[in-house]
Amino acid sequence: YTTLFRSGGVWLLLGTGVFGSIAPFGFLSGTNGYQKQPSGIIIQWGQASTPSSGYGVVTLPIAFPGVNYNVSGNVISSTSNNTTLLVNLAGSPSSFQAACANGASAYALVTFNWVAIGR
Repeated sequence: YTTLFRSGGVWLLLGTGVFGSIAPFGFLSGTNGYQKQPSGIIIQWGQASTPSSGYGVVTLPIAFPGVNYNVSGNVISSTSNNTTLLVNLAGSPSSFQAACANGASAYALVTFNWVAIGR
């Protein structure tokens, strides 16, 4: 059998259901949050802003166990036209760097949504 319970802001699933032993998984909802899958995959999401000069650091809601993950994002508001979101994982399991360049290769202040997936 399987037991689902909530501990603070995290949901946990423990037991030995029809799929065998199930590892605990967690969930944090909100603008910035995550979902741990029983398979070990973690999906995280959030909203952040880039500085108007250079890269800024975006801290993930939880650290990935390893550094093998991917981040995708989309700009939702910008102080400049023709912006491109740039992401650098920089080998960190708990954060990534983000910047936004406009068509003139200058940095721009933007707000963006992001999704990260990994193990």
